[in-house]
Amino acid sequence: PKNELFLDIIETVNLLMSQQGQVLSSDVVGKVMMKSSLCGMPECKLGINDRLMISGKQRKEELFTGISGNATVAIDDCQFHQCVKLSKYETEHSISFVPPDGEFELMKYRTTNDIQLPFRVIPLGKRITERVLSERRECFEVGK
Repeated sequence: PKNELFLDIIETVNLLMSQQGQVLSSDVVGKVMMKSSLCGMPECKLGINDRLMISGKQRKEELFTGISGNATVAIDDCQFHQCVKLSKYETEHSISFVPPDGEFELMKYRTTNDIQLPFRVIPLGKRITERVLSERRECFEVGK
């Protein structure tokens, strides 16, 4: 067997906007999928630059910045696969695990703070007035 490890990060952006283009609410739901085919039982380690918030409490590393100097991402909810060593996540701020063979979901998360959209959304809407609605009703009644 080959020694291979594939990692996919899949994120869904949920966005509610006003007709004027103002963001009313937004969140990102993501998951880290892995496909593993490794010889033996090697320990793998991933580093992330999150600022984990559990039940509204921020971690002590609130001001932690990533390697590039960018601000961290506040994660509201995070769930790990059973193979993740949670104690190492808390102490080393990294995801350490011995991956099972095959495909599995390493972690899933949700974030709602300071969502930076990778695109611009311009809502186009047409307001239907009461007059137009009554004209449409008359058309349907006449066409019976």
